[in-house]
Amino acid sequence: MAEKAHIFLKIHGRNGILFSGAVSSLTAVNKTGLFDVLPNHANFISLIQEKVTYRDAITNVAHIAPIGQAIIMAVENQVDVYLGM
Repeated sequence: MAEKAHIFLKIHGRNGILFSGAVSSLTAVNKTGLFDVLPNHANFISLIQEKVTYRDAITNVAHIAPIGQAIIMAVENQVDVYLGM
């Protein structure tokens, strides 16, 4: 059986990494509304606000990270969120 694809997510705070791990998906909000990032998503950068919701790749449990404002960058299944923008 083929292994499920996942995204490696890092949430960077001003004082270090707040979360680092494999997720199956994440949802964020930008000025046009909610959007999802799934494995093999197109590369992009966006300003985001409010929160990031991500689903753990192993347990499938959803987690919510309040962010205020941040930058999200997705490149080849690596997603970085930089808080405090």
